[in-house]
Amino acid sequence: MCTFYFCSRPTQLLGNMLRRMFLDNAVQSSIAFCSFPNVIVVAVGFDKCDSDFVGTWRACNRFKENSSLFVQTFACLEGPVCENYENKKITIANPNYPIQQTIQQLVDDSMYTLVIKASEYGCVQRCECYVFTRTPTMNAGQLQPLNVVRHALTISESLAFGDGAEEILEGSPNEFCEGESGMPLQIPLGPDDDLCTIQLVHSEDNTSLIVGFKVLVGDEVMSTQRLYESLNLGRLSAAEVEVECLQLSGHLANDNKQINILTCQGSCSVMYPMPCCRVHKDNLGQAPVWIQRRYIRALFSVSPEANDRIIDLLAAFAGEPIVEDAPKRVGEYCFAKSHAKWHQLSAGGRLRMTAADHKRANTMTRSAFTHLFLILELASRMPASCTLPVGT
Repeated sequence: MCTFYFCSRPTQLLGNMLRRMFLDNAVQSSIAFCSFPNVIVVAVGFDKCDSDFVGTWRACNRFKENSSLFVQTFACLEGPVCENYENKKITIANPNYPIQQTIQQLVDDSMYTLVIKASEYGCVQRCECYVFTRTPTMNAGQLQPLNVVRHALTISESLAFGDGAEEILEGSPNEFCEGESGMPLQIPLGPDDDLCTIQLVHSEDNTSLIVGFKVLVGDEVMSTQRLYESLNLGRLSAAEVEVECLQLSGHLANDNKQINILTCQGSCSVMYPMPCCRVHKDNLGQAPVWIQRRYIRALFSVSPEANDRIIDLLAAFAGEPIVEDAPKRVGEYCFAKSHAKWHQLSAGGRLRMTAADHKRANTMTRSAFTHLFLILELASRMPASCTLPVGT
């Protein structure tokens, strides 16, 4: 049996990664390496690592550092396991886990991080990063800056959270709004709200210990939240604290094979995915429907003329009901049409082609090798998806 494990609070992991980046004073502006100003660019990738299948991410704004040291794994499917669409569909893309929705919100540019930091001699000495989304949600792929200013006064913990504030221990499950879902905090903000005031919340016993914050639009309190970890200012004062809000822009960093797998395509040069990628080990998935029905036909010695409906009834009677295949892409760029074009250009695979011929033929097939990359890399940041829906 293969084991799938994941970070139960992925946005908190992401916030801790960003916090470390600020504390290392290794942050560079996004405009230095891409066309997006004042955002945190997060690269997300899925790939095979030895016999395991892992999902990783990293903040691209980290300046002149060894990226291998600052890549975090948020999900892992222990192997040996096939690297295919069906396995991803029941693990990282499973809506029962927080991974799928978190990655989708990230690549839709729906997340923000609130940075609360205190500097000394030009270097960041104290920092906390809190990841959240705004509600109602914006259009996917829309870059909408959110400006924040710090309130001149701090507020005590008892006034901010009520009389039960002292009953909540730091690190307890009740401390964060994510709760059991693992999803990020949602702050209600109108579509035209582009300026918020952040009021810091200090501990009841120690005014230099920041335990949370309040979000205000004008005089209206929109949300009051606790930090992942208390921010101990030490000898620094609350007046020296700076607040900043940066939008997160997620980008998929996958190779051609992963792009095809995530969209349920194989290769335009073959009509069907390889059987070893469809038949799984240790029952982690199912054989294709045509293999399941062939087994039932042989088991009951059914005539080849019998239709699939009869085979499905026999399978249910035998206690081995037919399990439907995972959905496949349809439409203009579906796999079957890409293959048909390739079959025509290569004369059924009999035509010997150079590398240039292969590249030209591949372009003419209008396959995922070209068009999906264009969709994901458009400068206008059209909606991107980690699991594109069938029919796109």
